[in-house]
Amino acid sequence: MLIGKLIDELIMYYSFAIRRNCVSGKIKKEIWTTLYHKISTDKNSQHQYCPVGDNSCMWQKTKALNELAA
Repeated sequence: MLIGKLIDELIMYYSFAIRRNCVSGKIKKEIWTTLYHKISTDKNSQHQYCPVGDNSCMWQKTKALNELAA
C-alpha cells in the first residue's frame, strides 16, 4: 500500500535526522527538510531546504550539474 510505504520512508528519514543531529541541535531543520522534500512535486518544487550541491537529493544534484555545465 502506498500510504504504508510513505510512512515507512518518513520513519526512516526522521530517525536518521534524529541520530545524525541529536548533539548538534539541527533536528528541527532536518525534519523540515525531509517534509518539504517529500511533498515536492514537478509543478511545486520544495527543495529549497535540501543541501545545495551534487551531494544532495536528485533535484539539487541536477541543478548543480546544470550550473556547472553552463
